[in-house]
Amino acid sequence: MVWLAPYDLGVSERLVLRTEPSPDEAEVFVIRSIIARESGDESSWIRVTRNFVNMLRKQYLLWRTFPIGLKAQYGQRGRDFLSGAVDESAAGGE
Repeated sequence: MVWLAPYDLGVSERLVLRTEPSPDEAEVFVIRSIIARESGDESSWIRVTRNFVNMLRKQYLLWRTFPIGLKAQYGQRGRDFLSGAVDESAAGGE
């Protein structure tokens, strides 16, 4: 569940992001998203979702610039977090 800024518009949506290996190329992944409006008027939802998707796109483009070793570290931190091995309050700060 995602609440989108500006929050006073009351726009929320359900978001599913899937990252899957490409069937055609090794070391290439396909990112699929499913977005469904939950609240807020449709025109506001379209506008703020466009901004949100653009922000996600920029984060993926930034990710591509990271060295392989740093990607591996973030991957391990993510796996640790999802497995409960990391305290949520400590997960954000270094």
